Amino acid sequence: MTPNHNLTKWLLGITICILLLLLCIISDLSMRDHHDHWNLRYVIWKAGLRDYNATEVLSGTTHDHTFHERLRGISVKEFEVKFPATFLKISPTPPGFRSDSEFYSSTTSYPGTTKKPLSEGWIAHFKNGRLVSFGYQKNIP
Repeated sequence: MTPNHNLTKWLLGITICILLLLLCIISDLSMRDHHDHWNLRYVIWKAGLRDYNATEVLSGTTHDHTFHERLRGISVKEFEVKFPATFLKISPTPPGFRSDSEFYSSTTSYPGTTKKPLSEGWIAHFKNGRLVSFGYQKNIP
């Protein structure tokens, strides 16, 4: 056997191992629960390779605190692009908040929204046009 033949066999073996590892990773991600922020559909959406689906994305976002942190400081317009047709502005501003605060909710019991009243949902809080906090809230007054 020539040294070139040994190198070819070695490279082929490495390539097969890498492909098997990738297959295992994809298989693992595809079997994860929809609330897991490592589920395949959510990971692909975050990478920009999949269209937005509110149910899948918001389920995956539930425990993705790093993603929540990266959202801080984005504008209302950027938020609406990331989550199209999902959030409605809560109007008027809930009691106890200054006029420079705006709130958007996926589902809420606040007046001024057109969605069915519920006692929980996603809330995005903007101050001076920038996202301050984003998360799932229970027992919304």
